[in-house]
Amino acid sequence: MFPFLSDLTSGERRTFRLHLSYSLIDGLIFGALLLNEFVFLKSLKGSDYQMGLLFLFN
Repeated sequence: MFPFLSDLTSGERRTFRLHLSYSLIDGLIFGALLLNEFVFLKSLKGSDYQMGLLFLFN
């Protein structure tokens, strides 16, 4: 999958896998939270201005 992993030491390989895992989990959680805020604001019939502010501050 990642051909350059064979050139790394075991510590570097472990660090890469941990960082990749963290990035995936962080992205999923951040995406879910952002989507929840979008749905919440739309359910309250928020204006386009409020939506712009929401995305600006996230």
